Amino acid sequence: MTTGTLTNAAGGTILSSAGAGGPRTINAQLNNQGTLALAPGGNATGLLTINGGLTTSGTISLKLGGTTAITQYDRVAVTGSATLGGTLSVGVANGFVPASGNTFSVLTTTGPISGTFATTTIVPAGITQPPTYNANSVVLVRP
Repeated sequence: MTTGTLTNAAGGTILSSAGAGGPRTINAQLNNQGTLALAPGGNATGLLTINGGLTTSGTISLKLGGTTAITQYDRVAVTGSATLGGTLSVGVANGFVPASGNTFSVLTTTGPISGTFATTTIVPAGITQPPTYNANSVVLVRP
């Protein structure tokens, strides 16, 4: 799909798997009502770029495996705005334990962010909940 809106209906899943070919891109507005999982399973992490904006009332599932975006923790990069709702679910890769002062920009946008995640499920111990919502990013912090 290269234009328009891609709807991931409730009960549906979009898997953005890391591997050959590098980061993944959706060239459309994404309406996520189901599950959006980056690099699911195992210890892989990655980047999903959405060129067109994001609206989510479903689940976004990410992993933290270190302090470097994309190669050690998942990131969703949105060209456009994001309207948030639903659930942010964050797990661990490679047995990673965040240290005091670690920050993780798990969602970035070029446009404004409106709303917040209704629910956050964050497995790594010590991460502040809820996430920090900035004008163009959602950041997880280990104080």
